Amino acid sequence: MHVTQIPATKLTPARAVIVYRCRFVNVEKIEDVVENAMGDAGSIDISTAQNTLVLNVLADRVDAMKQTLLALDKPLPQVLVETQIVELIVKNGETRDTSLKFTHTNHKTGATSSIGYSLGSGATGSNEGGFNIFPLDSVSGNGDTDRLGLMLNWIDNSDDARILAAPNVIADLGQEAIMETGEDLPYTENSVTSSAVTQSIKFKRTGVSLKIKPTIINGDTVQLEINPQVTIAVRYESFAVPNSSGDNSAPVSNRIPVVSVRSVDTRLTAADGEIIMLGGLYSSESSESKNKIPFLSDIPVIGQFFSSKNYSVTDKQLLFFMKIHILDSPYMVLLDPEKTAKELQDAAKSMRSSNKLFTNPNVPEIDPGVRDVAKKKVLERKEKLDKIALEKKKAASEQKKDSDNKNTENNAGK
Repeated sequence: MHVTQIPATKLTPARAVIVYRCRFVNVEKIEDVVENAMGDAGSIDISTAQNTLVLNVLADRVDAMKQTLLALDKPLPQVLVETQIVELIVKNGETRDTSLKFTHTNHKTGATSSIGYSLGSGATGSNEGGFNIFPLDSVSGNGDTDRLGLMLNWIDNSDDARILAAPNVIADLGQEAIMETGEDLPYTENSVTSSAVTQSIKFKRTGVSLKIKPTIINGDTVQLEINPQVTIAVRYESFAVPNSSGDNSAPVSNRIPVVSVRSVDTRLTAADGEIIMLGGLYSSESSESKNKIPFLSDIPVIGQFFSSKNYSVTDKQLLFFMKIHILDSPYMVLLDPEKTAKELQDAAKSMRSSNKLFTNPNVPEIDPGVRDVAKKKVLERKEKLDKIALEKKKAASEQKKDSDNKNTENNAGK
């Protein structure tokens, strides 16, 4: 018997190609993760222009890789930061021992919480540059309705405070968002060499900027890096440099803008809907004014009795109010207009009674007519819904009655 030996043939495992276009993320962000998930038995190519992945994997790994791609390609949650930058003005050493405090209600849970800030006369700490950090009594709240807007309207109409800016910024998770508004102040810069004086135009940025970067989102809380900054031009300073020949008798004049920069750079964790207050940064300005009676004040010796000098010191405190929103879970809330109107009116009365803080606390009364109209609309809608529900119930009852009658007739016929 003749036996023929056939050499063994190595079977090649079946392979498959997966082409996947990312909808929400950049392919370069997930390339390394996908490559590690495939292991050594696969290969990956990417097209950045089409934001597409091309995978060559073992056939038995296709389902697992599809699940991996779908898990990685999800829309990133976003964070919205609503900001109000408020400057409080205190003149001639006046104290502000009143608390800014207001409440808001979570209409999903019924819980109430408050936010407050004490503008005491003493500071708890200081840093370089003349800025003092004032005590923060309490910052809290996850409600859907708050009194922040009412308080800011009150500040906006006050003689002792003003809202410098109200920037709003949205940022993806892990991405920095920047909002800037202001102007560039031009100034000349002279470069002196042995042969000539070269003049160029430079710019110094002033205005308001807000930088935010959400780093971690866990359910209803978010960790943020926040950097609000206010830059204001104070004055121009002149100085001179020698001319090209080194002669100081005929110097070249330069004027440089001097700016005041007030900023906060911090990392914090906040809940969705929470109001955060940062501040207040403190700075001082002094001024002198002279009042005199014409002619009489110019008389030697006795002229001083017909004139006067006034010195004033103005302290400015900068506060940053920020409300945090996580945008991956929007929801709608039906508010009770009568309850909301009453809460607004109570908050307004409370603010007006704290007249030590502002000299002109003009908080308008809520028009009863507005409240009545809102209440009427809610009642009309409730009546309409009740009527529709009653009609549906009546129709269902009649339909059941007809069905019972037919069943009775059928039974009688049998």
